[in-house]
Amino acid sequence: MAPHSFLSACIIGLVGAWLFYVTPAFADPITVGTILGISTLAASAVTFVVTTAITPSAMITGQWHMGGLGYRRLRLDAITPIGACKRSIGPFLIARTTGNCMGDAVGDMTYLLIDKRLTIRRDDLMTMKLHAGPMAGAVITKRFVEAYDGIVSTAQHSPPARLDFRGPEIEWAYRVRALSPSLIGVLWLMLVTIARPRSHNERLAAERDARP
Repeated sequence: MAPHSFLSACIIGLVGAWLFYVTPAFADPITVGTILGISTLAASAVTFVVTTAITPSAMITGQWHMGGLGYRRLRLDAITPIGACKRSIGPFLIARTTGNCMGDAVGDMTYLLIDKRLTIRRDDLMTMKLHAGPMAGAVITKRFVEAYDGIVSTAQHSPPARLDFRGPEIEWAYRVRALSPSLIGVLWLMLVTIARPRSHNERLAAERDARP
């Protein structure tokens, strides 16, 4: 690493750490976002923020396959990232949820750290953008279940439902790597992930009791 790159990384890390510790947990995200917008950290790290609609009212179930699996020749428990989001710089996206249909895994107004490089495994939380069908343009967050015959099968928790999408409907789909209740928190998690690439590898949407 070049000396100036190392120095820049140190400065960004120190600014991020300072903002993380001086910002109270109850801080208004809009206020925090304004502060970050004029900071070196924001200029260097925040590249793309999307709002992911996970409310049941956003669903058009007639276009999705729900229920039994039936016979399939090949069922995949993991898939590679789908598509390419060209609006981002680097491997990370940041999203903010709306709604509570993912139950205890992720709630309303939660910030998501999305990593474009990682394999999406069974029970991982995943965010995807649809570019075809009745929900074209929507960005949604669900739990990945499996893939089969060109179908990406997902689930939501509240109410429990199985939701299937055809591959051509999906513009991009990536794994959610970490969660935070605040923007400053998710930025800090991103810095931690950059410093320690093996961190935050949990299956965030895993359910221990029941699956749809």
